[in-house]
Amino acid sequence: TSQGMNGPDNGYYTQEQLKDIIAYAAERHIEIIPEIDIPGHSVAILTTYPHLGCKFRQEDKKILGETTNMMLCANESQVYNILEDIIREIAAIFPSRKIHLGGDEAAVSRNWAQCDSCLALMKRAGYDEPSELMNIFFAKTAFSFPFSINSNFLFSYVFISSIIVSLLLTIKFLIISLLVLLDLFLLLFFYLIL
Repeated sequence: TSQGMNGPDNGYYTQEQLKDIIAYAAERHIEIIPEIDIPGHSVAILTTYPHLGCKFRQEDKKILGETTNMMLCANESQVYNILEDIIREIAAIFPSRKIHLGGDEAAVSRNWAQCDSCLALMKRAGYDEPSELMNIFFAKTAFSFPFSINSNFLFSYVFISSIIVSLLLTIKFLIISLLVLLDLFLLLFFYLIL
């Protein structure tokens, strides 16, 4: 790896180095599934493109390898454009049909919960908690990506678990609605009999 300016934790691999690693793994029947841990772990992007972060944090000093707890803004449309470019590049390098998006190590309380733009999005979506913005963030990320390239499957355990919770709440609502209708039907039935 090439070392970053602040030591080995900030290094990077060139595309050629990645291709060598992928080939080495493939010879041993190992699939490498790439991960871009978003919306957190974004200091490298935010150093170059500070406007992609929450507005109140854009002037914060960013030091690679030291600055933590910064995130991409959930309500900044350009975030999704640059993520599409990044995902497209990753899909071209990695033969894996899966790309993990992360989401589990995001400092929501230090970013989205204090960002006027994110809070406005939260209100428009009818959410109660800033962490629920993960639904919008990953949906926009996943659905803005053209799946024609390698037919990649983008996934995040945070997004998948929030979908499951939403489905369970919907099922619960449907069951309660059916029980209420059954009660009304039984009341009407007994009323007509008596």
